[in-house]
Amino acid sequence: MTVSGSPTLEVLDARLKTKVSRGRIRVSGGGVDVTLNPGEAAMVDGVRVEVRSVENGTATIVVTE
Repeated sequence: MTVSGSPTLEVLDARLKTKVSRGRIRVSGGGVDVTLNPGEAAMVDGVRVEVRSVENGTATIVVTE
């Protein structure tokens, strides 16, 4: 999925707060707060968030269980 700005996402029973900034995305939820660069991934609120790319204020992420 693509994300821009700072939306709250509800995906796969997880509630993720995101904020896209210069070349990275900040993701928080379930007591976890991480900043990820393209190619990085982390477990946030029970789901795996992988960042594929961040360009022009838009991030492409993959969220899986």
